[in-house]
Amino acid sequence: PFVLAWDIKPHGWLEVLAFATPVFWSLDIAMAFVTGRWQDGELVMNAKANARTYLRTWFLCDLFVVSCDWLSLILEKFSDASGDNEGMGLKLLRFFKMGRLLRYFQMV
Repeated sequence: PFVLAWDIKPHGWLEVLAFATPVFWSLDIAMAFVTGRWQDGELVMNAKANARTYLRTWFLCDLFVVSCDWLSLILEKFSDASGDNEGMGLKLLRFFKMGRLLRYFQMV
């Protein structure tokens, strides 16, 4: 939100965090395939069943948001290299990162 609100180019620790965030969420997607879940008051630890459930529920949403994270980082690096200013499309991709917040509010 800080970088999005003031249109600041990430440098130093902000750049590290900008890359750490999509790495973390990419690993989270991988872990979601093997994480247990509660169903009817019972803990289900069957990896195949859990993977199927994840694919049917949150996978596409998670994949979309993480893809926007990676794509915005890649486009930002290319725009830095070419000297172009950041376009509206890149700002829109950053906005989609906020979709992850909606998921957390639904969980709470």
